[in-house]
Amino acid sequence: MLPEAAKQNTAEGFEAFTQYWFDTVTYGLETGDSRPLREISLPECKMCASYLATIEKSTSLGNWSVGPKWTVSHFTSDLIPDPAGRRAAFFQLDESSSTDHGANGTDTTHSGGTEMALQAIYAVYKDALWLTAEAGGA
Repeated sequence: MLPEAAKQNTAEGFEAFTQYWFDTVTYGLETGDSRPLREISLPECKMCASYLATIEKSTSLGNWSVGPKWTVSHFTSDLIPDPAGRRAAFFQLDESSSTDHGANGTDTTHSGGTEMALQAIYAVYKDALWLTAEAGGA
C-alpha cells in the first residue's frame, strides 16, 4: 500500500515514492502481481515497461523470485519540473541478494547484493500521486 509520505508533493514525498516504486518491483517479482507497479508507472516509462515484461514473462513460466530488496539513500531533488513537467531526482541504490526460482522450485539464478552507481528517477506529480516517467542509471 502506498505510504502517506509518498503522496506528498515534497522532496521527502518524492523520496518515499521512489522507495515505494522499487518495493513494487520486488513485490511483482515475488508474487507475479504487476498491478501496483503498473498503477504508478507512466506508459512511456521504458524501465517500468521492462520490469513489467519481466514480471509477466516470469509469471507465465511459473517462475518467482525472493528479492531483491532495493534501498534508496542519498536522495536529492530540487523539484523543478522540466518542460514536460517531469521532476528529476538522483540517489544511491543498494540491492540485496536475490534468488530466482523455476516452476519446479529449483534455483535458477542467484545474485549477491550490490551497491549500485548513481541512479535517477523522473516522475510527474498529478492528482496527489507521483507517477514514474523513467528510471535508471544517471
